[in-house]
Amino acid sequence: MNTYDPTFFRSLKKITDAPREMFDRRTGTFDTVNPFLFEADFADGLKIEVQVNSEFETPDSAETAALIYLYAVGQLPTELRQEVDTIWLHKGDEDFGGGNNNLLIHHERGLTYIDQEVLEEVFLHEASHTSLDPHHYGEEWEKARSADSNNYISIYAKDNPDREDIAETFPMYYAQDIRLLVFQQTFSGQYKTQYPIGLIISTIFFRNGTCAICTDTSK
Repeated sequence: MNTYDPTFFRSLKKITDAPREMFDRRTGTFDTVNPFLFEADFADGLKIEVQVNSEFETPDSAETAALIYLYAVGQLPTELRQEVDTIWLHKGDEDFGGGNNNLLIHHERGLTYIDQEVLEEVFLHEASHTSLDPHHYGEEWEKARSADSNNYISIYAKDNPDREDIAETFPMYYAQDIRLLVFQQTFSGQYKTQYPIGLIISTIFFRNGTCAICTDTSK
């Protein structure tokens, strides 16, 4: 994924503000706050409530910050947004997060990801936590991993096998299958023998020869 890929994101509208419980990685706590609320609309019919911390001071500033990220969120396959009900957007230079039917964004870190040209990949990772983790960890995943000789896509996945393995594996699957042509053109096949993903992908992500969880926005 990159900045130039198409997006499902269509529009963002202001909705009535109301109290919401939001997680803030700066404090490590869930707190009931009064954020600016918006509704993001996507061309595939999905909607996400965007909750922007009131520290952004005005609705216009909150909307401007949210719009920085929604194009990239809309680049995610439909099924990776299927269980994303909300986005939490705060200031701060903290890690993004997934899970809780949510994507967590900290703005200063987000600007760094944009500068590093990795924002889209970070969302792919975090949305995998949100929409894939609850359905794929367990006995079937462990069997697939064992059949693949307990190899891992990354050191991060190996160090955190029951938390990060899926979120680390899916982006490489997405690159290999959905974005195969772009991947080959970019990397000239140099990773073909380095990443042990075949059995995990075929066992978990494929159903009847097709990807059960992917929608290609480029079609």
